[in-house]
This record gives sequence, C-alpha cells and structure tokens, in this order.
Amino acid sequence: MLNDAGKDCRPTMRAGGLGGTRRARTAVAAKAFFRFVGWSSHQAANASRWAAVREVTIKQYTEDHIMFKQLLQNSLAILRRPTIKTFQEINIDNWRWAFVYLAIGQVVAILIGMITNILQAPAREQQRLELMQRFGQSGFTALLSNIQNPLFTVVTGFFGILLVAFLWVFLPYWLGLAFGGSKSFGSFAYNNSLFITPLTILDSLLALTLSGLLGGLFLFLSLSLDAIRFYFVYVNLQATMSLSKGKSAIVILIPVILAVVLFCGLIVFFSMAMVSR
Repeated sequence: MLNDAGKDCRPTMRAGGLGGTRRARTAVAAKAFFRFVGWSSHQAANASRWAAVREVTIKQYTEDHIMFKQLLQNSLAILRRPTIKTFQEINIDNWRWAFVYLAIGQVVAILIGMITNILQAPAREQQRLELMQRFGQSGFTALLSNIQNPLFTVVTGFFGILLVAFLWVFLPYWLGLAFGGSKSFGSFAYNNSLFITPLTILDSLLALTLSGLLGGLFLFLSLSLDAIRFYFVYVNLQATMSLSKGKSAIVILIPVILAVVLFCGLIVFFSMAMVSR
C-alpha cells in the first residue's frame, strides 16, 4: 500500500509495530490495555515501562538461579572426582560468580561461627577464669572475652574473605603465570571456588561440633581440610593453567610455607599473650 508520497505505509514488523521482540510486544500490549481502561498516555507509558522492568527482573532471577544451581552441581562433581579431566570438563570462565560463591561461603561460615560462640560461651568463660587464676589477667584472656563479641566475628570473617581470596586464588594464579601458565583467571577462580566454599563451610561445622569438646581432633581435621584445599589447587593449576606437575608443586609449596609461617606465628602470639600481664 502506497501513500501520497509513494512510500510504503504498510505496518512493519519492528519492535514498535506489530512484531518485534517479546519485551517490546509486552510493553505495547500493556500500554494499549491501560489506554483502553482510561489511563492517560503518561500513566500507560509508566505501566508499560514497569512491565518491561518486571520481565527483565524475572529473566535475571531465572539466570541467577540457573547459575547458582550449576555452581552446586559443579561443586559436587569436583568433590566426588577431583581429577584434571573433571576440572577441564567444567570449562566456565566467570570470576564474578567465583567471588560471589566465595563470599556466600564466608557469610555462612560467619553465621555458624556466631552460633559456635553462643554454644561455647560457658566453656570459654570457665577456661578464661581458670587461666586468670593461674596466670592472672593477660592478653589471651582478653582475647577470649573479645571472641564472644559478634562484631569480632564479623570483622575476622571479613578479613577471612580477603585471606581466602589471596591465599587460594590470587597468589597461586600469579605464581602460575610466573612459571609460564596460561592466562585464564576466570576459569581458575571459578574452579577454585567450587571446592573452597564447601570446605570452608565444613570447617566451620567441625568447629561448631568439635572445637569445644575435642579440640585436638578438630585441629587435626581442620589442617586436613587445608591439605585437601592445596591438593585441589595443585590439580586445578594443571587443568586450567596447563602447568606441569613439577611446576604446580612448586607453586603450591610457596602458599604452604606461608600458611605454616602464619600458623606458627599465631601459636607464638597466643603463647606470649598467655604469659603477658
């Protein structure tokens, strides 16, 4: 059909016409409906805009739900079969979701830590009183009192997120690059988050159930979980960054030494705090 100017005036299939994208069709239908019921053009435009926003929100929620479900499935796959082939089969390059997953695990660990403090408060108070009778007021007894403060748990949990990201993600990746590994930070961080997050939560659950009664067993199991983490990072270096076994072992050895030094430093600190007045 031609108009007076000789141009085709038939309806087009663009977003603003009869066809177009689903979002555009939804907005046009909403605007037409609200005009039909007597709303002004401004009100109809706002209604159609909110309809489009609602559709985008639902779409984003669906995508996030699918991504989180995939994270859980991949975590189970890694924990069941921590091999180079399993890491390579995942093949997801998404560092943002990696740190979201790590943050979720740390928040859950903080909440479990608060519950642990509440349940173990009487035992820790008794321990503090016994230490005060034997050694007097010291930095260690003051630390036992501060541990019960929820703010202390939140602050240490926040620094725990930074420590986890540095020790288990950034440091091994930078060292891997230094030894000739391929640049694949998104995949490396994503794969590491798949086992770091569940093992972090498991460590906090062990603290909840064992640290008050069987402190020695808890310490052994907690250190065992650290060894498992280092092994998984060792495998991931080979799978994601294409490092050899020897180079991967060297890369892992450096964080292990740092972790041992940090652990020994904490022992020295607590020992000095116990005897200081």
